[in-house]
Amino acid sequence: MIQLTNIQKMYDGTRVQVRALQGVDLTLENGDYVSVRGRSGSGKTTLLNIVGTLDNPTVGEVLYDNVNPFRFNDADLSRFRNHKIGFVFQEFELLPELTVLDNVALVPHIGGVKRKEAQRMAAAVLEQVGMQDRMQHYPSELSGGEKQRVAVARAIVNDPEIILCDEPTGELDEANVTAVMQVLDDLNRSGKTLLVVTHSDEVAEHAHRRMYMVDGVLHEAF
Repeated sequence: MIQLTNIQKMYDGTRVQVRALQGVDLTLENGDYVSVRGRSGSGKTTLLNIVGTLDNPTVGEVLYDNVNPFRFNDADLSRFRNHKIGFVFQEFELLPELTVLDNVALVPHIGGVKRKEAQRMAAAVLEQVGMQDRMQHYPSELSGGEKQRVAVARAIVNDPEIILCDEPTGELDEANVTAVMQVLDDLNRSGKTLLVVTHSDEVAEHAHRRMYMVDGVLHEAF
């Protein structure tokens, strides 16, 4: 279980302090599928970064199974993030000089897994997302939807407990949106916890719990 309590995030602007999050409370149970909609600048990505331990809250507490990961040192926090959390970004973030297989295998390899075992793990998750026939291709040879499926494979290769998605379909056409959302839906059915931030009503409707954010305040959608 992940629990956020009174999360506030402030940034120093040019003349005034910007309050990106204002007292956010959120609980994610194992197997949850939660979407957060909102306009650009509403605080969605800031929230995702704090859940993913990429950014510290100014005020408030984040607990993973009653443990606050922000109390870890940098090395332990990196290991925690590498094994507990998978990230899917709008821009794919694939390395152009590596094949699809090696892009995915890089994650466990950085975590200390030997290269051959890392590639075996990568091949298994690429098959899971329907990319087994493209493993030796490079990102430049893939469509947008294929790149995002590789990005999803990279996010799940270490078998994380939670997958965080930041506008996962923002760069995709309608057909590829359907394909990527099918992969995410299947991951949730297999027991993975998903938190998806999106502008898209269509994407948000896939979630079991739907929320929206306005000016740094998180609301439940009914």
